[in-house]
Amino acid sequence: MIESPLLQEIIAETKRESLVAFLTSRFGTEAGELEADLKAIEDEDRLNELIKLAGSCRSLKAFRKRLQA
Repeated sequence: MIESPLLQEIIAETKRESLVAFLTSRFGTEAGELEADLKAIEDEDRLNELIKLAGSCRSLKAFRKRLQA
């Protein structure tokens, strides 16, 4: 894969947006409050971990707790 910084940022932004959309569909509009916290995450591995967590966590509170860890 091409290691372009611009491409990596576009991929990370897409993942963050998808994550917020998924959490909003599961837990309601309150999930949108996490958008600022997610924007601070640039590490692709961390974003992938959060995507998996979003599908398995029992509540938005549980997701938020792991996000801040």
